[in-house]
Amino acid sequence: MTKTNETVGAAVDERLFRAATEGDLPGVEEALAAGAGLETRGGADMTPLMSAACGGHQKVVELLLGKGAVVSDDLLASIKMKVDILVENAGSGMVREEAVAAWKGFFQRLRAARLKQDWPQLVKALSSSQADERKEASDAASTAVRMGLDVDDALPLLEGLLGDADGDTRNNAADALACRAARRGEWARVSSLLEKGDGDVQSAAVSVTATFGRDGADLAPMLPALRSLLASPVVSLRHDAALGLGYAATNGADMASAVADLAKLLADPESPIRHIACWAFYRLAKHGTDCSSIAGTLEKLGEGADEKVAGMAKEAFGMIDSKRG
Repeated sequence: MTKTNETVGAAVDERLFRAATEGDLPGVEEALAAGAGLETRGGADMTPLMSAACGGHQKVVELLLGKGAVVSDDLLASIKMKVDILVENAGSGMVREEAVAAWKGFFQRLRAARLKQDWPQLVKALSSSQADERKEASDAASTAVRMGLDVDDALPLLEGLLGDADGDTRNNAADALACRAARRGEWARVSSLLEKGDGDVQSAAVSVTATFGRDGADLAPMLPALRSLLASPVVSLRHDAALGLGYAATNGADMASAVADLAKLLADPESPIRHIACWAFYRLAKHGTDCSSIAGTLEKLGEGADEKVAGMAKEAFGMIDSKRG
């Protein structure tokens, strides 16, 4: 009996689905070469990509993604649920942390693939007349940059959104632009966002700066902009600027010029600001900056009623004292 094209096609599709489920990379390649459909549905109405992903078969997933397989909402939801379950079980010692980290990374890879898949529509949405669409698209652009995706075709639109009427949209756009610039070492661009932007733009730029500093970036080019933010009326900006200066010291920047400006924060009316200033001085002293001029102030703060500030002040004073000895 002669097989129909439809029968042959169904058999090839079944081969693909079975190979994807089993993590059989050569089998997947053979089925695709034979004309199997990427979006064919198998058991539980799953596509080959969904089946491979749920089984943790990363090489098969990468192959299918490279061939154009669609990352659906259902797939992301399924993997997110698996990650959440693993995290919960890890808390009780039932799952190794290494396994949780691997699945989290796998989930992020799928999210990145989905963003890349949706990118043309997201770029269009950045110039939408609907505020909620611009906000959602700018948030996606920020995520895309942090995942290392190329967003160069959206740069003019993101620049334009720095003046959007919505604060969250401005913040998202600034985050995307600052993160992209920081990855490239274009700190002058990040500084300009801090110096010329409004509070929402500045908030994103200084947060990016602190994050890159935490990860080891040389923040020496950012010192003037960070120092200027220490006088901001916005508590979160003062806090993140001090945080950035602490990381700048850790990463080897010459911090002598920042001591006087940071010292003013030791008398700040906000407890979190006094605490982060003490933390920054601990970092400065530990990494070679002469902070002896504010040792007395730190010693007094260490005797204060605010336990958290006092504890950090004692650590900073102790570090300065050890360097003097």
